[in-house]
Amino acid sequence: MAQVIDSSVAVAWCAQSQASVMTHAALAAVEQSGAHIPSTFWYEVLYSLSGLELRGIVRRAEIDDFLADAIQMDFRVDIVCGTAEVIDLHNLARQHSLSIYDAAYLELALRLGLPLATRDVALARAATEAGVALFTA
Repeated sequence: MAQVIDSSVAVAWCAQSQASVMTHAALAAVEQSGAHIPSTFWYEVLYSLSGLELRGIVRRAEIDDFLADAIQMDFRVDIVCGTAEVIDLHNLARQHSLSIYDAAYLELALRLGLPLATRDVALARAATEAGVALFTA
């Protein structure tokens, strides 16, 4: 079964210091069934990995290998993003005290009725409050 994954999970696929049983299971699930992601996903992932590279936590070669593997995965990018939808997203972010980026994952999981894989505590809390199942290993 596909799920929504957030950038924190994908970053952990590259930065082993952030990996867990759940992130490994999420990777296996994505390889098997694909994943749904909001349009901002890759911007967030690459921003985070660039920061980790600058701090010496991951090497450029590890990022390049991760990206070569990722290009083969079935990521279904959600691009529903009109003005009305962005305003609704802003309101959802306010309601759950989330960033607009995290609200995009929550909204996508709500709309598609899929579990959400995240390492983010605030996003996990908001998902639970909103009735979204969390992906578990």
